[in-house]
Amino acid sequence: MKGLFVKDLKLMSGQKKSVFLVFLIACMLMATNSAMFVGNYLMIFCSMLVISTISYDEFDNGNAFLFTLPISRKQYVREKYIFGLGVCMVVCFITTLVIVGYQSVVVEHYNWVEGIISSVSGIFVSGFLLSFMIPLQLKFGSEKGRQVLIGISGIIGVICFVAVGTAKKFDIAIDELSNWLDAIHPGAVAAGFVGVVLVMIVISYLISVRVMEKKEF
Repeated sequence: MKGLFVKDLKLMSGQKKSVFLVFLIACMLMATNSAMFVGNYLMIFCSMLVISTISYDEFDNGNAFLFTLPISRKQYVREKYIFGLGVCMVVCFITTLVIVGYQSVVVEHYNWVEGIISSVSGIFVSGFLLSFMIPLQLKFGSEKGRQVLIGISGIIGVICFVAVGTAKKFDIAIDELSNWLDAIHPGAVAAGFVGVVLVMIVISYLISVRVMEKKEF
């Protein structure tokens, strides 16, 4: 599986211009007091880079050659998840150091603990994205996968809109629910969020393995 990691690193290194542009934008955002947004922004970008490696593998029927090598389809899928989360963790660690260091200098009485928590939350954003994007990309390819994702996002948006409208119609106290959530200890919220993301990644991995095992090249 080491060869797969090397391959994906080489593929990502070919996108130096895009990476430079994104990091330049991130620096501009941090300079305009939008530092807390920078972490999530970079995590989303890293997730997209990882997904792009699947597109490169599929280009010009490349998978047909790739699987003549001594790797299994399950190993291929596993590498994508490990590689994706690994890249995002490294970027998250570097970003957290830079953001917390910068904010500590420019902001008086900066709460660095809150800053670290906010920055590290980006890794869970990337885990959430990868759990959706990898199986869609493997199943439908680049163009159809993007369309399906937009469709799913639209459906979720409609459901949320209908849920809020229904709550208002039946006088369901949304503010009370919000206050109840605010009263929960942040550690419990973080633990619950981590658990949900981990479960999503495991389910996503199992789906992706099944998709790859049935796929024909």
